[in-house]
Amino acid sequence: MTIRPKDLPNLEDLSAVELRSLVVNLLEALAQLEAKVAALTEENAQLKKLKGRPTLKPSGMEKGTDPLPAPSGRSGRPPRRRKSQPPKSARLIVDEDRVLPLSPQPGWRFKGFKFYTVQDLVVETCATGGRATGRRRVS
Repeated sequence: MTIRPKDLPNLEDLSAVELRSLVVNLLEALAQLEAKVAALTEENAQLKKLKGRPTLKPSGMEKGTDPLPAPSGRSGRPPRRRKSQPPKSARLIVDEDRVLPLSPQPGWRFKGFKFYTVQDLVVETCATGGRATGRRRVS
């Protein structure tokens, strides 16, 4: 429904009933246009291969009266719990302990120590030199 300004009747000459019907017609046209814009926006996103609108799931804060769905794949057993493992740094063998020297700047405060575990791979060559006494046979 296209309404041009010259097609509009003089609003001062219309009665209250006619004004209400005009407002209702305009609101219906507005709702149709908004639906068309939403459909075109979604189609444009599909053509550009963008992600569509997300499907929102209920938050679960308010529980409905629907029965709980049956668990899929298992016969009602609770899920297994994984054994907690210690951190990997606790399983390492520490070869060397170092204390890093730090000269505090003015205004710094001591807030405790931080312990770090650094794992390095050291590949080095080692050449060992020796000395033997030289002996000759004297004849």
